[in-house]
Amino acid sequence: MSTSSSSSSITIQASNEQRRRLHHEADVVIVGAGVFGCAAAFALAKQGRSVILLERSLKEPDRIVGELLQPGGVSALEKLGLSDCLQGIDSVKVVGYEVIYYGNPVSIPYPANAGAAAKGGFKNSMNEKSTRPEGRSFHHGRFISQLRKACASQPNITVIETEATDTITSQHSAQVLGVETKTLNPATGEKENDYYFGHLTLIADGYASKFRKQYIGKSPIVKSKFYALELIDCPMPAPNHGIVILGDGSPVLLYQIGTHETRALIDIPENTPTAAAAWEAFALISEMLYSLHYPSKCSLASKPHSRTGKSHEVCQTAGCRPVRK
Repeated sequence: MSTSSSSSSITIQASNEQRRRLHHEADVVIVGAGVFGCAAAFALAKQGRSVILLERSLKEPDRIVGELLQPGGVSALEKLGLSDCLQGIDSVKVVGYEVIYYGNPVSIPYPANAGAAAKGGFKNSMNEKSTRPEGRSFHHGRFISQLRKACASQPNITVIETEATDTITSQHSAQVLGVETKTLNPATGEKENDYYFGHLTLIADGYASKFRKQYIGKSPIVKSKFYALELIDCPMPAPNHGIVILGDGSPVLLYQIGTHETRALIDIPENTPTAAAAWEAFALISEMLYSLHYPSKCSLASKPHSRTGKSHEVCQTAGCRPVRK
C-alpha cells in the first residue's frame, strides 16, 4: 500500500469513527457483543465496513453456555483472525468425547477431518490442516472478554455499553433503520434515551432475546434446563475430552474449563422445583464421582439431606455452586 493510500485510509477510518461516536451512524449496527455479535462485527470490519457494536454490560459474563468449541469452531476462529482469543484464558485442548454408559466407557476421538468446512475448507486454518484437529474448552466469560477486546482494537468498530430497548422502523415501511437504547449518564446516574442508525441492523442478544417475539410468532419449547457445578482440582476420567455420562439419572456432561476447573452440566427436566433440582444436581455429581472411582484426593463424605434426612455421598473437594442456565 502506498503512503498516500494509507493516509487516505486512516482519514476515512477517523471520519467513520467520528460519525459513529457523535452521530451514532454506521454501515452496520449490531446488538449484543456475545460470540455471534463479536464475530460478525469483526468480520464486517475487516471488509472495511463501519460497525457499531452495542452491549448492555461489558463486564465479564458469568454464564455456562458456549464453553466447548468443536474443531470446526476453532478453524472458523482462525479464518476470522480471532484464534488469539483462545490464548491467555487457560483454555484446554479437546481431542474427542468419552461416553460412559452405565459405567462402561467408550472413547470417540475427533476424526482427521473434524475441523474441515462442508465445502472447500477454511483458508489459512492450521487446525483443519493438522493430522489431529482439536477443539477447545474454556470459561465462557473469559472467552467473551477476549472477543470484545479484539473488536475494541479494530479501528472500524466502536463498542458502546448501552441497553437496546426497541427497533427504529421507517414511517413508510417495515424497514428497520436502527435501534433505540438507554445509556447510563455517569454525571447523573440516570439512564437516558439514545438512538443508533445503520444500513443494516443485526440483533444478536441471545436466547432470551427481547426482540425475537416481534418478528417470530413461535415461542421456543423448553423441556429441560441445565444446572451447573464448577469442580475444583477434581481428576477427569478422560482428560482433554468432553465426557457424557448416561445412566438411570439425568444425563451429565463434564469438560475442563481451565487447568484447575471442570464444568459439570446436569440436564434437569422443566418444572422441577428449584430446590429439588439443585439437590439432584449435587447428588448426581457426588454419585458419579463415587462410581467412577476418583483418586482419594477427591474425598467423599456422607451428608444428610436437609429435608429428608437421607444420607448422600458428597464430594468435599469439589468447590461447586449450582448455576441455572
